[in-house]
Parts: sequence; C-alpha cells; structure tokens
Amino acid sequence: MNRWMSRVVTVTAVVLGVAASAGGVALADGQQGGERAEHARHHHGGLVQAALKLDSVSGAQRSQIEQLESQRKTAEVPVRQANAVVLTQLAKQVEQSRIDRVGLKDSLGVEEGAAQAERVVDVQTLAQLHNILSAQQRNQLVDGIEARIPAGKPHPQQLESFRGDSFDASAFVKVRVPAEHAIARAEKQVPGMTPAQRAEFANKLRERASRESRG
Repeated sequence: MNRWMSRVVTVTAVVLGVAASAGGVALADGQQGGERAEHARHHHGGLVQAALKLDSVSGAQRSQIEQLESQRKTAEVPVRQANAVVLTQLAKQVEQSRIDRVGLKDSLGVEEGAAQAERVVDVQTLAQLHNILSAQQRNQLVDGIEARIPAGKPHPQQLESFRGDSFDASAFVKVRVPAEHAIARAEKQVPGMTPAQRAEFANKLRERASRESRG
C-alpha cells in the first residue's frame, strides 16, 4: 500500500510517496516488490507525513493532520485485507500453472470496492490537508518534495497545483487495486516457469498475503 514510498516518479507516486521511492504509496523484493510498491506509492500518506515534518506546523495543525493520517490508514485496511484473499487464491493458481481471472472475480470485486472507498478518503484527506496548511506552508511542502525528485525529471503539474488557493484533490487520486499487479505478473510469467519457480512465486504471494491480512 514502509508506507511512504514510490517506485517510479509518476504524479501519483510523487504525491503519495516520492520521498520514499521504493516502488507506494513505496516496498519489497522481486515479484512481491511490484505489488507492494504499487500499494505504497498510491497512498497519499506521502504528503500527509511530509506535512507533519514541517517546522512551521502549529500544535493545532499537527493535531488535525494526525487525525487525517489516522483516517487514511483506517481506510487502507479493508483494501489490504481484501488483497490478501486475492493473493492467497492466486498463489494456488500459480502452483497449478493456470491463472484464471474468472475464478478470482468475486474476491477481486471486493478489493475493487474497498479501493473505491479508500479513494474517497484519500481525496478528502488531500483536500483537508490543503485547507489546513497556509499558502507558505504549502509552498514549503511542495518545495521539499520536489527537491527529492531526480535531476532531469519534470515537476508534476498536479503537485504544483497544491501550492495554489484552488486545488482539485480528485485529480491526484486514482483507484488502485494492488492485486491487479500480481495477477498481471502471474499471467505473464507463470507460463514460462518451472514447477520450482512456480512454488517459489506462490510462497512469496502467500507471504505477502499474510502481511496484508494483518492490515
């Protein structure tokens, strides 16, 4: 969903976790890294956590921002738990060398619904954070994030918009379904894997599912 991360410097990754580039919201190794990173770089926790580190934040502002962080983390839990169910089912398919999206449809639908609900919270979080911070603080926040973008990479226009008085939080937030990454990877790689490789892949999926199930 190390929550403050971002494997690639995309608008979403920068907004949610550019400072922790790892790949989301930011996270892992090999096959499991892609999905964990996908989860992490999606999270708008990057801006929230960065705001908490501003030296200009008052006690009242800090309390408000910490509440936003708590709400964001709560909304993340159902997505992770639903993701664990999909990954567990996918692991079995990997072992059988037969990736069947139809068989994953119901559990994937639950995860998609949770992701939609999470997006609503993420949009509200960014909008409220924008309102809590002063113009000077917003500039300080964006400057700090952009300073961590590798040289030569453009500064996302949507991130720049966070500086202004007018800000559309919905433009930042896309629905993210972590299991989609794992399924796509399995569809691509499993046909060429040996039984031993499939077993290793399935074990990593189950390990990931175990972590996700704990929310």
